[in-house]
Amino acid sequence: MNTRRTDIEGMRALAVGLVVLNHAGVPWLSGGYIGVDVFFVISGFLITQLLIDEAGERSSIDLRNFWARRARRILPMSILVTLVTIVAGLFMLEPGKVRDLSAVGLGALGFCTNIVLFFRTSDYLSGVTAPSSLRHFWSLAVEEQFYLLWPLVVFAAVKYGKANWRKWLLGVGVVGGLASLATSVLITKGHPGAGYYLPYSRFWEISAGALLALAGSRFDKIPNLVRAAGGWAGIVAIIASAVMFSETTIFPGYAALLPVVATVFVLVAGSAKFGPISLLSLEPMQSLGARSYSLYLWHWPLLVLLEARFGTPSAWGKAWIVVAALVLSAISYRAIEQPVRHSAWLSAVSIRSLSAAGVSLALSLSAVVVLFAVAPKIDAGAMQMAEIDAAREAAISGDSVNGQSVLPAVKPVNVLLLGDSTMAGLRWFEDGTKSLQGFTYTLDVESCRRISEWSCYGREKRTPKNVVSVLKNTTEKFDAVVLMAGYDSSAKRIGNEYKDLIAVVRAKNLKLIVLTYKESLNFPAPGSRGKRSVYAEFNAVVRDVVARDRQHFVLADWNAYSAGQKSWFRPDGIHLNIDGTLALGAFISTAVAENTDNPCPFASVYPCSYASNLPQATDFLAKFNVAYTEKHCYEDGNSRKKACTTDRRI
Repeated sequence: MNTRRTDIEGMRALAVGLVVLNHAGVPWLSGGYIGVDVFFVISGFLITQLLIDEAGERSSIDLRNFWARRARRILPMSILVTLVTIVAGLFMLEPGKVRDLSAVGLGALGFCTNIVLFFRTSDYLSGVTAPSSLRHFWSLAVEEQFYLLWPLVVFAAVKYGKANWRKWLLGVGVVGGLASLATSVLITKGHPGAGYYLPYSRFWEISAGALLALAGSRFDKIPNLVRAAGGWAGIVAIIASAVMFSETTIFPGYAALLPVVATVFVLVAGSAKFGPISLLSLEPMQSLGARSYSLYLWHWPLLVLLEARFGTPSAWGKAWIVVAALVLSAISYRAIEQPVRHSAWLSAVSIRSLSAAGVSLALSLSAVVVLFAVAPKIDAGAMQMAEIDAAREAAISGDSVNGQSVLPAVKPVNVLLLGDSTMAGLRWFEDGTKSLQGFTYTLDVESCRRISEWSCYGREKRTPKNVVSVLKNTTEKFDAVVLMAGYDSSAKRIGNEYKDLIAVVRAKNLKLIVLTYKESLNFPAPGSRGKRSVYAEFNAVVRDVVARDRQHFVLADWNAYSAGQKSWFRPDGIHLNIDGTLALGAFISTAVAENTDNPCPFASVYPCSYASNLPQATDFLAKFNVAYTEKHCYEDGNSRKKACTTDRRI
C-alpha cells in the first residue's frame, strides 16, 4: 500500500479553500468552483490506487470491505450535516421551502442530489432557483455514483482479465473517459444543467485521476526538475482557472480541461524536489486538507441559512461565517469523522460497517420522507400567513382623487413595453392586451430577459436580447418605455445591471417607467430573506435609481398594487394568469397616463394618479369582456413558430 501523500492533503486544502472563498463571494475568485474538479481528480486517483494495490496484493477485490470503508468515511458527516441543515432550514428559510428542502435532503441521503437538482433547477429558471442549503451535495453524489460502478469494473477486470487486468482497466478508463469528455463538451453549451450535474458529463474528470493511478510509476521516470516545473505550472493553472472563470463560463465542457489537466500535473510532480510539495506540505495546508471534507459540508449550509434568516451579510459577516465553518469542521473531524472512520470494532468485520450504514440511512430517510409527505401542508400554511402579512404591509388606499371637471383631450402617446415572462402574458394570451388603453405601443416581451447581463434560454426556446441591448439598438422614437424585467438576476448583480441601464437611458434621453418587482415569497430566488422576498432588495435598488434620476426614471409600484391578489398569479406568485394579465394591463395604462400628462383611461380624472386606477377588487374578465382561459400562444425558436397550448411551461 502507498503511504500517505502530503502533496494530496495540501491539494485538498487548496481545493476546498477555492470553493469556500468563491461561495463566500470573494470577487477575484469567481471561478473558485473549480475546486470541486480538483477534488474529482484527486478522488479518482486515490480510490483507484487503493483498488489496484489490493488487486496487486491479493489478486482480487473485496467489494464489501471497499464499500464498508467508503461508508465509514462518507456517511457519518453527510448524514449529520443533512439532518442538521433540514432542521435548521425549517426555522430559517422563507415560507414555502419545506418541500424543496426535504426533496434535496432525500437526494443528499440517497447520493442522488445531482439528479434531484437537475430535474428541479435545470430549466429556464436555473438562474433564479433558490440555492438549496444542501446543493453542494451534488458533487458528493457524482463521486459515489462513480464508486458504485468503478469497483465493479475493477473487480471484473481482475477476475476475468487474469494477467492483463491492468490493460483491460486502462482500455475501459480511456474509452469511458473520452466518451464522458465528449458528452460534456457536446451537451454543456446547449444544456448547461445536464452538463453540470449529470454524472456522464463529469466521470471523465474522475477518470483522469483513475488513469493516472493505473499508469503507476511510469511518470517517475520523468526528470525530477521537469516534474517539479510541471507541478508548479499546475498550481498556477488551477489558481488562474479560479480567477479567470466565472458564472458565465460554459462549464464543464472544454473549460474544465484546464483545472483537470493542471491537477494531473501536480499529482505527477508528487514529492519531486523543488516542486509544489514544498508549499502543499506546510502544516496549515495539511491541517486544512485533513478537515476539508467536513469544511466542505458545513460551509454552504451556514452561508445559505444565515443569509436567508438575517439578510446578506457584510464581507466581515461572511468572514465570520467561514470561521464558524472552520470551527465546526475541526470539532466534527475530531469527534465524529476520525473516530468512526478508524473504529476498530466497525473495521474488524465489514458487515458491521455496512449494517450500521444501512440502519442509519434507513432511519434518516424515513424521517425525511415523512417530512416530504407533510411538507405541502406546512408550506401552504406558511405561505398563507406570509401573504396576509405582505398584503397588510403593502395595502393601497382606495380613496378617490378629485380631478378637474373638464378633461383635456388625450394626446397621442407611443410606448415601448419591454419585459420578461412576468409581462409576457400580454402576448401569450389572445386577449391579453385588451386592458392596454389610452396609448399606442410596441410589445417586446421575452421570457428569461435580463437587464444587462446575458439572458437565459427561455421557455420559447431562444435566448432573448437583454434590456440594454434592445434600448441601444432601437431607432424608433418612444414617448416612454415601460420596463418589467430582470427577475432572473440576483441581489448581488442587479445593482450593476441597473448601472448599465442608467448609462443607456441617459445617453438616449429616454423616459423609463419602471414597474417594481413582485415580492413573491414562493418564486425561486437566490437568498430570499425569511418573510421577505429577495425581490425586496431588487426594489430597493430600483427605488434608489429613481430617487437619483427623476428626469429619466419614474416608479410604478406593481408590487403594492398586486399585494394580496393571489388569484391573479400562478402558484409561483409571480407569473400571471389571464385575470392578472388584464390587471397588469390596466395598471400599465394608468401609469402611462400619469407620466405622459393624459387623463386616466378608466376614470374621468385629470391629472391621473395611481389611486384612480381600477380597484384591485375589479372583475377584470367582466370589465374587458374576456373569457377565462388557460391557453397560451407561444412563439417558439428564432423562427417564432406559433404554438398554442394549455401547457403553461412554468
